[in-house]
Amino acid sequence: MKSIDIDFGEGIYKISVSCIFCGKDINIAIVGGERPHIGACALAQYSKNIDISSDINASVSTICALGHRDDILARDIALKLSKKFKANVVVSVGIHVDNASKSDIEKLVSNTNEAIHDLENKITNEVE
Repeated sequence: MKSIDIDFGEGIYKISVSCIFCGKDINIAIVGGERPHIGACALAQYSKNIDISSDINASVSTICALGHRDDILARDIALKLSKKFKANVVVSVGIHVDNASKSDIEKLVSNTNEAIHDLENKITNEVE
């Protein structure tokens, strides 16, 4: 089974991404901050909706632990990667910084997006 690991950022802003390929499907864990955990997960299922158009579509289901907000990142990332790679994608996210300011959250989201961009490039190289 192939896997890809990526770290982006430093200190409490470090984001770690682990990706495992399950055949054509993709399973991703994203953790970071002071207390990595599982706060939410999303499953995006790829489909091609031939009734409306030939556009690529995916539907997403999410589960979020009580009091967490990790579902927004999990959903957006799963949907994006499912459409791009025409695969089912599971993304779990758990990022926590105590008393995070708006600036802290923006930095963590930015680092997550950078790590996912790097992951997209590595997946593209894997499937070509």
